[in-house]
Amino acid sequence: MDFFISGYGDGTSSTLKLYHNDQVIWKDSIPNPSFLCQTDTLLFAAGEFDSHSSITSYRKTNMGYRKISILHIEGKQLCHLSLHKKQRLIVGSCWGSGTFFTLFYHSDGTFGNHSVYKVLPDKKGEISRFHASAFCKNWLFTANMGMDQIICFDIESGICREYSRLNFPRHSGPRHLLLHSHRDILYCITEDSSQLFAVDIQNPGSMKILFYTDLTSPRFSGKCYGSSIAATKSFSDLYAANRGENTIVHFHLDYNGIPEFSHRFSCHGNWPRHLTLLECDSYLAVANQKSNEAVFLRRIPDSGMLSNTPIKKDCHPDISFICEQF
Repeated sequence: MDFFISGYGDGTSSTLKLYHNDQVIWKDSIPNPSFLCQTDTLLFAAGEFDSHSSITSYRKTNMGYRKISILHIEGKQLCHLSLHKKQRLIVGSCWGSGTFFTLFYHSDGTFGNHSVYKVLPDKKGEISRFHASAFCKNWLFTANMGMDQIICFDIESGICREYSRLNFPRHSGPRHLLLHSHRDILYCITEDSSQLFAVDIQNPGSMKILFYTDLTSPRFSGKCYGSSIAATKSFSDLYAANRGENTIVHFHLDYNGIPEFSHRFSCHGNWPRHLTLLECDSYLAVANQKSNEAVFLRRIPDSGMLSNTPIKKDCHPDISFICEQF
């Protein structure tokens, strides 16, 4: 299996690596590549900083990847990238400044024009904290942790126009989004309340919550923070990461896309920041940030259950992200 691992670091050592099974086949040293997104031929790495944001592009070669361009953009603590292949458009979510940007890219990996957007809170005292986004056709759905909202934008030629807002419970903190591949459903995991939501987006002008559930076991008395969700290609199973309790919560998805709780598994480490499925959904990989490791769990296809023992557990200082190579 071929997969990327990236994380935090000043760039003096390798912070971005491509693996084939256990072997590193390409690597680079750039500061704080906390999130990645890709096309068939291009790779983009977010640079997360307190004072600014950066995005680095790479083009695939026979030897790995070749660095093409680095762009510095207004915005603090860039933590997520999403990509619209048809429009050749990247959206970056900046948690620290509460802004997001749109950035055009070309087929050779160079960058085009970009725009920066900020929204105004509905309530006094709220602070905008964009943390993730997801494209559905020409709609952009964004998770705003500080305002407890999902905000929908209409995108035309790279220009974003706010279209609607959906309020979440106060202090829930929408963090990460995932679109169902063949249902008009958007899944959202919240950081502060550690919950999973399913949102009806059939009419983007009037989004509504269909379902929500707690991710934390009633027997756990500590504080938990939801972080990441991943689903199988068939959308039969969904997995949610729960930091603090340090668990992976498994749900079956019914015919209509509604989650049904199945089981709670250990993440076999500390602070599961990111999840991804590998090798045609044969494995679930977990980036455990505070224990500095990538954990790989075998997935049973028929039931969606995970192995109780990792098939491998590798040390990766300051890991934040893991994903399969396209």
